[in-house]
Amino acid sequence: MLNFTNISIKPAIKNKNKLTTNKLENAKQKLIKKNYDEIYEHEAAHKAAAGSLGGSIHIVNNSAGIPVSGFVPITIPAIPEKPTQNGLKKTIDHAKTVIKAAMAPKDPSAADYQVKAKAERTLSKAKSVKKKISQNIDFMA
Repeated sequence: MLNFTNISIKPAIKNKNKLTTNKLENAKQKLIKKNYDEIYEHEAAHKAAAGSLGGSIHIVNNSAGIPVSGFVPITIPAIPEKPTQNGLKKTIDHAKTVIKAAMAPKDPSAADYQVKAKAERTLSKAKSVKKKISQNIDFMA
């Protein structure tokens, strides 16, 4: 007759918990890598199109350490206080670069479209002021 009183199932439960913990950790690491790679690819497209106007790529993690978003800082140009043809040309070129950078990823986000829209407004205004200056019209009127 066998005596089972000395047999413990605790090690089996510990091993099962350890396996479950390892599986969860592996799944989390795969998710981190997948999200990071996707976000980095998106932001790298912005950075490449922005050139010297774009800042460094930033990846934002949630409280669990999982990448959830990212951004590349870029300044949207403003119309110079005392606009000149040359200054406005620079503003126009800058705005065009911002628009191109905003739409560079294959999957632009809502924030990307907002940046594009703001740069398009600046572009339109700069073109209008430039045209008025070339026609000697008071653009402040």
